[in-house]
Amino acid sequence: MLSILAKAVRGLLTFVIFLGLSFFYSAHAQTIARSKVPYCFMIMGDTTVRTRDGHSFTFEKILSTSGQSTIVQLNPTQILRQFNTPNPALSAKNFIDGYHSMKSLGITSLANIISSGTDWIIQDYVHVQMDLRYFLANADAIKVQSPVLFDSLLLELTRFAMQTIHFERLGDFHSEQLVWNGKTWLLIDWDQDCPLASRISQDTFLNGTEYPTPFVKELLDNLREQIILRRRRQL
Repeated sequence: MLSILAKAVRGLLTFVIFLGLSFFYSAHAQTIARSKVPYCFMIMGDTTVRTRDGHSFTFEKILSTSGQSTIVQLNPTQILRQFNTPNPALSAKNFIDGYHSMKSLGITSLANIISSGTDWIIQDYVHVQMDLRYFLANADAIKVQSPVLFDSLLLELTRFAMQTIHFERLGDFHSEQLVWNGKTWLLIDWDQDCPLASRISQDTFLNGTEYPTPFVKELLDNLREQIILRRRRQL
């Protein structure tokens, strides 16, 4: 009887140890994954990712991570954006609200939202050739070395600017968020803070954008003037 009881106790201890090790290695694997992707709260394997609300996706590579979001490329045409803020569900809602606000008032040059969950969003993948910050920092050289490219960049930037006349600013805009994909400029990141402009408003999405040279200052001043003139005519 004692022998049977001893075997049962040993078996139970073995099971408990096995279970404990399983939890340890699972937690350890998640810790390693998160250490490779700082700020990220998704559970990441080599090729799969699991969001906090339980959805699983396969992915190709990690594009970026910060205290705001982790972005992974799911396939050649789609990215997954998981928000890492203290209130990720609110951040996702604000992102979606900003998208619909801009889209409803004429800004079509946006990275499309395909689907969403509690605190994540799937968007179109944009192949970035340069962002607005790079263009402005190198505009003088591009104009001299590649005048045809410069003309295309400026023409499409002007078209984007004309789409923004209804807004005094675009939520959380900075120049790395407006990118060139080889054909047009696309806004790839934003939030819901997109206050509407009045007919006489002098503010534009370019407020605060740095200009490294007098040539770029003239370029940006001209864009601002075109936005304000179009706003006065149409609002």
